[in-house]
Amino acid sequence: MVVSMKTSKSIAFFVSSTGDTQLAVDAAKMLAKEHLFKCFIIPLALPALNFLNKQPLAENSDISVLRLFNDETIAREIFDESKIKIANEFLEEKQIAHAYIGMPSPINEAKAMQLAEKIQIPSTFVYEYMCAPPATHQLWNRMNLLSSNPNLSFAFPLRSAFEEGNAFSSIKDRCCAIGHRSLDPKPENLAGNSDTDIKEKLGLSRDQNFVFVTGTTQPHETDTQYLNVLLTELAKHPGMSVRFGIHPGVAEINDYMGKILDVCEQHGNLEGRFKIILTSGVKKKLSRDVVQTLLNSGFVLETNVGGPDAASAATHVAQAVAGALPNVAVMDGKVVHVGAREQSHLPADWFADSVATFFNQSTGAKHTPEELGLDSAKTVAQNLADEMLKLTPNIR
Repeated sequence: MVVSMKTSKSIAFFVSSTGDTQLAVDAAKMLAKEHLFKCFIIPLALPALNFLNKQPLAENSDISVLRLFNDETIAREIFDESKIKIANEFLEEKQIAHAYIGMPSPINEAKAMQLAEKIQIPSTFVYEYMCAPPATHQLWNRMNLLSSNPNLSFAFPLRSAFEEGNAFSSIKDRCCAIGHRSLDPKPENLAGNSDTDIKEKLGLSRDQNFVFVTGTTQPHETDTQYLNVLLTELAKHPGMSVRFGIHPGVAEINDYMGKILDVCEQHGNLEGRFKIILTSGVKKKLSRDVVQTLLNSGFVLETNVGGPDAASAATHVAQAVAGALPNVAVMDGKVVHVGAREQSHLPADWFADSVATFFNQSTGAKHTPEELGLDSAKTVAQNLADEMLKLTPNIR
């Protein structure tokens, strides 16, 4: 039974991870500007709090970052019941018309799901993954409780996430597809460089095809095992070069770099064709000893080319797991391989089906959002705002 309460023209955004926080900020700006909503953005976890601390929202008086929970609560993975009560009391006191609840990325982070299970106003649970979450993610442990809350609707990037006989197919009448930031119109490369300029900075000739491999924030072995497979195959393709980018969010980065270098040393004959990109941002995070070891290695190229720019200039893009850069690349018609390809919600036949075919394939035609049932004229934030408006009765 849906709880009925007085409502004002206000929306609350409960955010956990960087991706769902960025989407919440974009949607809030749209709802505040175009529909005159008062928006509260409430961090539930540290990635969201860190992101919001860097966001200049002060100039918009209709959007407030609200610290409903203290640092200790935000740092924990699980709510106690009193915190869920605080959230529902806030929603009632402020007469919030609708709530956004973003799904967290870390597998043990449960607070967003706990809130969604017991929220007492119309709400949208935003599943921002472009791939199936790991089997150990808290989402799957709480599916029955989430689906049984009649106040809750669900927003996914693509219809394939809830229409293929998976856990959400039984509630697909409460599900919608809104797209994803990685499927929005692609911006120009961030530094304003041409592909030729980028290739030059990467030590490549202007007409040279190359692979960009982007690291992940997964356990280190995910990247090292995948990189070993790629380099083993690279030896069979003498005309191809590979550049490897470090994910800025990787944990225990000194240890990670050591493991990546260990893999490289097993393929010493590829030193001329495989390079790890060492940017100034990554360098600042490393210990002095690790930096010196990297600079002494023939496998390391010191240059400030970020992942999006490197991927834009590459003909081939690879990653150990599904992610944003491979999504952008495959939409752009590049040859893409993802180690755990079965996780992606994008069509399987858009990806190379093996590492061997990956190196041999040529780029193809660009894909369009319309092929995925989306409107290329609308961003994910626009689609989300529209869906939230549909679920917010009598106050538009």
